[in-house]
Amino acid sequence: MKIPTAAFLLVLLPAAVLSLNFFDRHVVSVTSWQSCSSNMRNINNEINPCKDINTFIFDPKKEFNTICSSGEEFATSYSEFDIVDCIHDGRSRYPNCVYQDQPLKAKNIKVKCVNGYPVHLFPPLKGTG
Repeated sequence: MKIPTAAFLLVLLPAAVLSLNFFDRHVVSVTSWQSCSSNMRNINNEINPCKDINTFIFDPKKEFNTICSSGEEFATSYSEFDIVDCIHDGRSRYPNCVYQDQPLKAKNIKVKCVNGYPVHLFPPLKGTG
């Protein structure tokens, strides 16, 4: 059975878009980090109002890009990543959302994968430090 190229691309497009959103919402480099309030601005512009909590993963070596390469629906990283939980202060209102930065260490990070791309981040297992 021959599948037209356009139909094939339409099937792949949602996974690519989901992946881009996942990385935009959760993965940052140390050099692009400013603060939770600053880094949450783009996310809040999409969802309006202020999101209650969001976790960012610092990935200086770009190791996280391959987390879904096993083909499994759920994948867990073997590397330890520095993360920060951004917690809304509960008082500020969109568009001036204020967040508390809570830096944490994660022993590993678990995600749900669709077509080889991460689409959902599960709460990380926190370590000490």
